[in-house]
Amino acid sequence: MFEQEYVRKGTGVTVDPRQREPAADHVAAPRDHVSQPRASKLTWLGTAVLIILGGALCIVVLWFGVIFVNHRQQMSRKRFY
Repeated sequence: MFEQEYVRKGTGVTVDPRQREPAADHVAAPRDHVSQPRASKLTWLGTAVLIILGGALCIVVLWFGVIFVNHRQQMSRKRFY
């Protein structure tokens, strides 16, 4: 029902990608080889120290948060004298 009947034109392009010839209108000039610097100057020891410091910082922030919430709850608690 939805199929259209038409004559296929031969474009000369093969369907198999292994048989295609690459073609380009513009080719960039080759660049000089520059060795890539290391992504990070940290050693495994420096990375471990940073992870430990980050974990300690998270623990300290949580500890202060718990103290702050407990202090607020104590201050807002009704006292019956």
